[in-house]
Amino acid sequence: MRPIYAKTLTNFEGRIFEIREENPFSTEYHFHNECQLTFIPNGKGQRCIADQLEDCEADELLLIGPGLPHVWYPRKTTVIDSLTTPSISLFFAPEAIISLSESLFDSTGLQAFLMRSRQGMLFHGSAKNKLKKLLKKMHCA
Repeated sequence: MRPIYAKTLTNFEGRIFEIREENPFSTEYHFHNECQLTFIPNGKGQRCIADQLEDCEADELLLIGPGLPHVWYPRKTTVIDSLTTPSISLFFAPEAIISLSESLFDSTGLQAFLMRSRQGMLFHGSAKNKLKKLLKKMHCA
């Protein structure tokens, strides 16, 4: 299966990020140039990231780096109503974040983190909880 290119930053207008609700189970196998931090509050199924197919559960938080193909598949027995709570996704251009950060602080650690995101990251524990709260605040702002 070949991934398709997806343009993610719409109405960019000089912003370096975009946050929006979406149904992660309704896309095609795709990739984009931006990083994607996605919180999936409900739904079960499988996620395919690059060549890895794994089960996914509700309350999942992932960071998908630029150029990394991905898609979520709903579990066949999942009732459609359980997929109605959308995920919250933050898309951001890593180059813009690094460029901005370099003028403020030593961004070596940030650069290494974003480089590692090209393999995908699944968050757990307190890091996941803090990031979920931030995403929810950003979305409501």
